[in-house]
Amino acid sequence: MPEGAAFAASIRQKGATMQKINAFKLTRLAVSGFKCFAGEQVFDLGDMTFITGDNHVGKTSIADAIAFAFCGRLYSGATALDRLYSDGHTSLRVSLVLVDETGASHKLTRERKKDKVSITFDDYNVRQKDLDVIFGEPDVFMSILNPVFFVEYLGNDGQALLQKYLPLVEHEAVLNSLTEHQRTLLENESLLSPETYVGNQRDALREFKDGLIALDGQKSLLMTQAQDGRKDLAILEQRKNDLSGKIGALRQKHEEGANLADLKQQYTDILLRIDEMSADKPDKPNTAQLDLNIRRATMTLEDTLKKQYESKYTGEIERIQTDLQLARQEYRKKEAAHHNVRAGVECPVCCRPITEDALEATRDGIDRSMKAMVQQGVEKNTQLIQLRELDQKAKDVFEQWKSEDTEKHQLRLAQLQKRRDELLSGDGAALSELLKQRQNLEESINLGGLTVEERMSLDTLEAEMQTVNSDYEAMKALQERPDPDIDGKVKELEELIRQKEDLIAAALDYLGARNELTFRGLPLDKVGFSLYDILKTTGEVKNAFRFTYGDRDYRKLSHSERIFAGMEVSELIKALTGRNYPVFVDDSESVVTLAKRPSGQVLLSRVVGGAPLTVTARNQQPVQQPEQELKKAS
Repeated sequence: MPEGAAFAASIRQKGATMQKINAFKLTRLAVSGFKCFAGEQVFDLGDMTFITGDNHVGKTSIADAIAFAFCGRLYSGATALDRLYSDGHTSLRVSLVLVDETGASHKLTRERKKDKVSITFDDYNVRQKDLDVIFGEPDVFMSILNPVFFVEYLGNDGQALLQKYLPLVEHEAVLNSLTEHQRTLLENESLLSPETYVGNQRDALREFKDGLIALDGQKSLLMTQAQDGRKDLAILEQRKNDLSGKIGALRQKHEEGANLADLKQQYTDILLRIDEMSADKPDKPNTAQLDLNIRRATMTLEDTLKKQYESKYTGEIERIQTDLQLARQEYRKKEAAHHNVRAGVECPVCCRPITEDALEATRDGIDRSMKAMVQQGVEKNTQLIQLRELDQKAKDVFEQWKSEDTEKHQLRLAQLQKRRDELLSGDGAALSELLKQRQNLEESINLGGLTVEERMSLDTLEAEMQTVNSDYEAMKALQERPDPDIDGKVKELEELIRQKEDLIAAALDYLGARNELTFRGLPLDKVGFSLYDILKTTGEVKNAFRFTYGDRDYRKLSHSERIFAGMEVSELIKALTGRNYPVFVDDSESVVTLAKRPSGQVLLSRVVGGAPLTVTARNQQPVQQPEQELKKAS
């Protein structure tokens, strides 16, 4: 045969050897340079093989040799391969002969020289990943070979391995196991990951409950503000009454302290004379006083136009805005601290390490603090809105007054300019005197029976009265504004909370039903699994792999009970993967009798004091085809 054809045939033959072997039994084991077996040792193995002898004669070494040949690790799962060399040796060799379910014989050999490993299967060089194709991934093989490997070595990683091979439970099957009400709630929900679904629903529930707290704080704040508003309105009203009394007294004195009727009549007569003289049109009128009045009126108008609104609320608004910004920063810090709280880290409140016992209390404390901050934030924000409304109303009143004053001063200036124009066409000296008299009369009428100081006081009081009236009207508008329908919003939130709680309860029942259906029908007697925990304090679903035997935690089992539990797990892995491989039970002296013999080949190691290593093979029977592999989860 040509060289190329031989190579192709070799590749095809090697491909044939890479086929999955569903079941096999070991018929012979040969070791050399391996642990206590310095020289070559050969052992015949049967369906039931008894390995007996005193301590340290090589019983467990046989188990290590089998695990090393198939997986490159020890029977316990450890990978400290340097410990496998016999004293003084730098090379070791393990060779196994096995018969598969078709009756075909195969030979597997693994050698290690110093740090280099070589593997042959049916005389072909292979790699570990090739063996994984034939015999399954190492964790699966070891979980069958070593009954306690799955629980004691894999630990929480066993959950991922188990879920990879567990049967698929149809969504409809889980729904059908629930009540009609629960099915109605969940039929349109996405439950590919019920744990995530419950977590998302709980987040939404917490937001609704926080909303209730905020509404309660808003309602209390509105009540407080209504009470304070009534008090402020009463104070403003009292101030209005006080100002009215003072202004009324000064105005009365203004009217009664001088003969205003006579002054006004004189003023009217002078205006008539000015009009008459304006008609004569003198050549050189005296406009000095009128020019002065025009300049004063112009300056008054300019001053009025320059006036800008000065808010008395600016400082308080800025203070509240700063408080809100600082509160938001503090809330984000507490929120981050709440998410990062776990046992062993420093408490953000007391700065001491958090113990497991204080974990929930610490979280609750931070949570209460965050809720209080939310309520304070609502109160501050409501105050800010009200202050801005008051400020805007006060500004609107100021702009109205400014507009009115501007219009009044513009009219006054226009009148003065008109008089000047008229004067330029009349008797200058006489008209100038009349204008002077008119100005004096205007000042007398303006003062009336008041002194200059009293007139200034009256002007000040009237200006203050305008401000008080503005504040009073703004406060009154706030008081008359209808309150938001907080009770209606509370009812809406309470209904949403009830719906979320119903959904969460139904999802938790769904999770429990799916877990029960997942393990129903599996070859389990006393062994039980739990894939999650529900925290009693919060109802939160947490991934938690629990392994029990006879409803007892695995950690509390005796050594013999652990062996029985492990053999049951080994049978479960066989059923889930469709692989029936040998089971090696170490320390079987702890087990007087096997309640149920494992399927396939069994190797039992037992300590016999003072006895040499003895390997006894019994029950040479053909290898049985394993049962149909269970449908795996997608």
